[in-house]
Order: sequence, then structure tokens, then C-alpha cells
Amino acid sequence: RCQQQGVQKCFYVKLNEDSLKRQETRARFVKAFSSENVRVKFNNKNGNFYVFDGRDGQQSTLTIRQREDGPSIYGSIRSEEGVYNIEACSKNGGCNIVTYTSNNFFSELESPNDAI
Repeated sequence: RCQQQGVQKCFYVKLNEDSLKRQETRARFVKAFSSENVRVKFNNKNGNFYVFDGRDGQQSTLTIRQREDGPSIYGSIRSEEGVYNIEACSKNGGCNIVTYTSNNFFSELESPNDAI
């Protein structure tokens, strides 16, 4: 995943379940990742599907599934500059990886198929 074309950052992430639960009752912006300055605010939840709003109006989504070794996270956090894709790296959970791709990468492609 980290070696895919266009990936500029790649790091592991651990879900802070307590913080996520607190966000459901608060309407304030918080950092999506401790190592990045991307802020989101809880919008709504439907089962294990979460929707967040960014300061720039971008909408982000996460699906969280509880697994044997911990949560598996799938989704994306969007910002004006690019997108942080999150996906599990173990079928048993507990391992989640984030890749960041700048919007510039997509606008600089000669063909839409170049990203495949």
C-alpha cells in the first residue's frame, strides 16, 4: 500500500475508541490523526458507519468493524490538500494503515487511467 503510485505519506494508526465515543456528544473539531494537522467534526453515525465534516466542508467517512485482535478501519479523511485513505492491514483487526495522496497527484495525471 505504501508503495502505490501517488502515495506521499504512509503510517499506521490506532483507533482511540474513547475519543471517538466522546465526539458523538460534542460538536467540535478535533485532529483526525495525532501526527497530522487535519481536523474533523462528528456529523452522524449509522451502526458502525461514521460521517465527519472537515473545516473546509469536505465530508469524510469511516467504517469500523470489531475484530479478534482489535478494530479494523476503512474509509477516507478528506482535506483541501488531499485524501487520507485508511484500511485494515490484517483480517483479524488491530492493524490499520493510512496513505495520503495529494490532490495535485490526480490533477497532474495525463490520463485518468494512470492512477490505476
